Amino acid sequence: MCGIVGFKPSRFRVPTGPFGWNPGGSVSFVLTRSVRDSAAMLDAVEGPDSGYYGTSASHDLAYREAVEREPGKLKIAYMLRTPYGKEFADPECAGAVLETVELLRSLGHVCVEDYPEIRESYQEARIASMCDEIAVSIEELAAQTGLPVDETTLEPLVYKTYLESAKRPGMDVFRARAELGAGCQKGWNIF
Repeated sequence: MCGIVGFKPSRFRVPTGPFGWNPGGSVSFVLTRSVRDSAAMLDAVEGPDSGYYGTSASHDLAYREAVEREPGKLKIAYMLRTPYGKEFADPECAGAVLETVELLRSLGHVCVEDYPEIRESYQEARIASMCDEIAVSIEELAAQTGLPVDETTLEPLVYKTYLESAKRPGMDVFRARAELGAGCQKGWNIF
């Protein structure tokens, strides 16, 4: 063991600030020496950024207090396919999920197979939104450095993503944001 704790907060739990590239998608956090310290830091920084299309679930107990309690029996939802009905690309993924479910049940937790009501267009909108924001960042960096935006400065997949984003009309971005908002309102209701 290395003596540090890494914690990945849920989406929308930690704000990204005014220049965040993926609204609500920040899962970056601090490294600490204890779970208690991570909980205290989360208490200090948790909250939504203004204008975001979603929020995290509310809670009535400070994280610092929550880590001192016994967790009790949890109800945990799991998925054996994507939310919009496609099978996992690799059957090993479903097997790993089922192994984890059995472990959780052996610890006394209730596990249920459940799926949020998310259309496939939500995922497409999320990817389009992320790619467009990355494309904007690429253009800003190019302007700052004077480097060209082409195959000499970007990896092939990044450059292809940039070119696709550059072709997308502005209205598609707004449509993507609306789809993200609708997906968040419906999809996260299972919790």
